[in-house]
Amino acid sequence: VVQLARTHGTKVHILHVSSAEETDLLVAAAGEGLPISFEVTGHHLSFTDHDTARRGPRTRLSPAIRAPRDRERLWQAVLGGEASTIGSDHAPHTVEEKNRPPAEAPPGLPGVQELAVSVWTGMLARGMDPDTAAAHLARLMGTGPADLFDLAGKGRLTVGADADLALLDPSERWQMSAAHVESLCGWSAYEGWMFTGRFTTVVRAGQVAWDLARGTVGEPVGRWLPGPALPAQDHLRTETPAVQARELEGAVR
Repeated sequence: VVQLARTHGTKVHILHVSSAEETDLLVAAAGEGLPISFEVTGHHLSFTDHDTARRGPRTRLSPAIRAPRDRERLWQAVLGGEASTIGSDHAPHTVEEKNRPPAEAPPGLPGVQELAVSVWTGMLARGMDPDTAAAHLARLMGTGPADLFDLAGKGRLTVGADADLALLDPSERWQMSAAHVESLCGWSAYEGWMFTGRFTTVVRAGQVAWDLARGTVGEPVGRWLPGPALPAQDHLRTETPAVQARELEGAVR
């Protein structure tokens, strides 16, 4: 992929970077001036292969969760501004699916709900002061993705932009349990973790989407966001209308 970017000048964003070697390679490529950026997931910042050995398929991912040295290199990339975005890699498999033998259990963890608070906790644990951590988290999960994918009205608090806000109690200490899980899968790999900071309210486009005190979730409404123009390829599609409808339904979900 790096060679393709070098040859053709193609803009590239690599997802789910998990190893120290891959991080070093992509940072070096970006240092050459190549249009390459990358994402780190909350899971790879939180767990190591020691957790996988202890908990089995519950923390099995693809790409795999790796050694402590890999996790620390990813944290360096996040704290030092080398990583452009942080992603959830949300894969809400059921407990029954994850309890299958390791070779049969699907890889992936639920991660949307735990993402921001796990990264916030990690930033504070590594000595970042709260004001700097807040600005850093907003860049990695707001401004950075919006700029990278040209999402108008997202990632910033300005006149005319969508009123997207997440309100954080920065110092509350609390323990994650299955009772806190909002995902329909009903479990979290972070059960038993002590988090610092708790998000109390989420506002999306001016509407309250989540309120911790009331335990309420807003209506699932939204709109398509205009991004970079893509060439029309409908004439290349060979799927039936039913297949296309299923793909669209999955994208909306």
